[in-house]
Amino acid sequence: MKKLQFLKSLVDLFWFFSIIAIIAMTLFVPYMFFSKEVIDIPIEINGQKILVTDLSTKFLLLVAVIAYFLFAYGIFLFRKVLMSFQKRTIFSDEVVVLLDKVGKSFLLSSTLTACILLVYNFSRTSVVSIEFGGGFSSFLFTASLGLFFMVLSEVFKISKTMKDESDLTV
Repeated sequence: MKKLQFLKSLVDLFWFFSIIAIIAMTLFVPYMFFSKEVIDIPIEINGQKILVTDLSTKFLLLVAVIAYFLFAYGIFLFRKVLMSFQKRTIFSDEVVVLLDKVGKSFLLSSTLTACILLVYNFSRTSVVSIEFGGGFSSFLFTASLGLFFMVLSEVFKISKTMKDESDLTV
């Protein structure tokens, strides 16, 4: 159980920094939309620098913020799963539903981010290009992570059914 406590501590730390980022984004987005000047703050999404020059890039940045909120929501739900594991509530309907929601929020977040970069690159260069870089911020990694949580939810659902059937036969 030390591994579970260590994982929970790391996820809590990540959640803490996510909350700080959410507060900063919540303050920045209204400023961005109502400011008439070009925003000279360097904004980078998955290694791609975004220049906020017109309304369309402001809208894309807003969608990127929503994608980040979805990812942070997935982290919040994952914390709830870990809390259930600490309470030794493992094969419950709540855990199955939470794991599925974590997967869907990660998958939707990574898809939105990839679409934003695709649209931004197309609007700037009129060339459609998709890059599959490595690291934690890549589309393939976060999409795979989302699908992993969704598969894990199905595995827990099957395990819960088997446990319930086993409890009935004893």
